[in-house]
Amino acid sequence: MFSKHARNFEQITDSGILLQSKVLVKATEIAPTIKHLEVKLPKGQTYRTGDYLAILPSNPVEIVYRVLKRFNLSTDTQVKIHCSTNTFFPTNHPVSAFDILSGYVELAQPISRKQIETLAALCKDEKEAAQLKNLNGDTYEIEILNKRISILDTLELYSSCDLSFAQYLRMLPSLRVRQYSISSSPLWNSEVVTLTFDVLNVPALSGSGQYFGVASNYLANLREGNPISCSVRASNTRFHPPEDTTIPIVMIAAGTGIAPFCGFIQERAAQLVYGRNIGSTILYYGCRSQEDFLYSNEFEKWSSLGAVQVKSVFSRQSNNGKKYVQDLLWEDRNEIASLYCEGARFYTCGSGRKVGASVKTCFIKIIAEIKQCNEEEATKILEKISCDRYNVDVFA
Repeated sequence: MFSKHARNFEQITDSGILLQSKVLVKATEIAPTIKHLEVKLPKGQTYRTGDYLAILPSNPVEIVYRVLKRFNLSTDTQVKIHCSTNTFFPTNHPVSAFDILSGYVELAQPISRKQIETLAALCKDEKEAAQLKNLNGDTYEIEILNKRISILDTLELYSSCDLSFAQYLRMLPSLRVRQYSISSSPLWNSEVVTLTFDVLNVPALSGSGQYFGVASNYLANLREGNPISCSVRASNTRFHPPEDTTIPIVMIAAGTGIAPFCGFIQERAAQLVYGRNIGSTILYYGCRSQEDFLYSNEFEKWSSLGAVQVKSVFSRQSNNGKKYVQDLLWEDRNEIASLYCEGARFYTCGSGRKVGASVKTCFIKIIAEIKQCNEEEATKILEKISCDRYNVDVFA
């Protein structure tokens, strides 16, 4: 069909097996579905508490059908890709357009400035060409990046663009691996991991149609017994429970950011049962309501065992003026300082834009009060602490 130059393509050749899939929280008008999966790892793979499971997903069929419709292709249309160098595409034999779009390319990535220029040059309608050129200016970040406008979105909005299917495929990057925090400990099961995630299926920020999270919808639609292309990936070397079980740990999370800390606490509970001494283990957790508290039964069990102290806050329920985890941290600032002096390690997981930034600001405020210094000096102290005592794992 066309020649294709080589691109980097991260392959996962091993497959795990989906053992269990269940809904933890059903979707509402303001919140997504949250699911729990149990996955048997590919043969020979092991993991550490705090590691990731890398997943190679397939694109949502809803997006694939949109592409086929835009280029007047059927699901059984066959294409043949010729290539003189290495490529992530299957080459030299016919393959269906549906399979190419499902498993080889990113379809929802925002269109680049250069790609906007390309489409503008292919527009038969001068007005549409001018509009596209305007998007390439100061409005690019607001109108494209912030709204996640893809090449496909752009082609649907500017119908006079005479782009061929071959040209479209050349513009697409390879489908990339997604990483999910493992929410279990190998002391529970060294051959099986659990995942906890939001299923992203929300109105598109463009105002047209739905936005589907590629990997979350792929995982959510799998059935028990299905294979999963996956592989264990090590997390940051410091984002693991300390080997010395007597070291106190303080974990801060919101929503599905609780995932890795389920593994941390599951591990400490197992160590406690095995007769090991464990240090203070505290979880600060924020979510919308008591009904949204993930794994509440497990945490109640671990708390009664003495493996963890949970301090929760609910943004949509009365909490004596407290709505978020940073409010709890500020209230407990003297205890936080004491734990730090005892050698505690601190961990944060959740949205980088929300919980990550808010907790960082709160810690700077606590340091400034304890040390009687200004914000700039407190920020430098936190940066120094972050080298080995404060570890963050945040997502977009």
